[in-house]
Amino acid sequence: MSTYELYYWPTIPGRGEPVRLTFAMAEVAYRDMAREAEDGYALLLSFNAGEHPEGHPFAPPYLVIEEDGERTLHWQSAHLCDLVAARHGLYAEADRSRAASLGLTLADLMDEAHDTHHPLATGLYYEDQKDAAQVRAKHFREERIPKFLGFFESQLDDTGHLVGGRPSPVDAVLWHVREGLRHAFPKAMASFAGRWPKLDAMTIADHPPLRAYLDSEGRIPFNEDGIFRRYPELDGAVE
Repeated sequence: MSTYELYYWPTIPGRGEPVRLTFAMAEVAYRDMAREAEDGYALLLSFNAGEHPEGHPFAPPYLVIEEDGERTLHWQSAHLCDLVAARHGLYAEADRSRAASLGLTLADLMDEAHDTHHPLATGLYYEDQKDAAQVRAKHFREERIPKFLGFFESQLDDTGHLVGGRPSPVDAVLWHVREGLRHAFPKAMASFAGRWPKLDAMTIADHPPLRAYLDSEGRIPFNEDGIFRRYPELDGAVE
């Protein structure tokens, strides 16, 4: 039997949330280690510094899998989603490459959303780059959101799913990212009402395993420390 330990910042959805959503879709138990720890940030920083026997990964989220007494370390959000999904049969093998490609594209969209409020450097405060952020956010609202969401609209099949004609983790992550965009850019997203009917019709949030997670304490609300931050000055209607 395998056990899973997820290591990610304890107060934000961030890049750890796609992994949590994948576990929810698989109905597989895992430990969210930083949220269990007395000081979750110290735990993550010690991992970042290479102070754990499993290895020295680059940046969270990390996943430690234990099987038969052996512990292996894995990282990169999209890779972790693919790994968990494959181990628990969430995709047919023939669909795995497509699912992984879509997951990486969603990771790109999340990165671009993050860069609207940190366009110059992650090491600077938002207040140190507000002018550049307004330029970046305007381009993101007007050009990048339609490009990404238009692409995903084209990828949904007649059943309303992205892969294999059934609910899957990439459906869940797409739903999550769209909700994040609605949180961060409510005016811009309202401008697109009715533009992508297949996205509007997605029912993945009602899929019982995912619904159970979304209604649980495990689901961390969007907040202004994560990827999708609501800064009113970065939002605006799109013509």
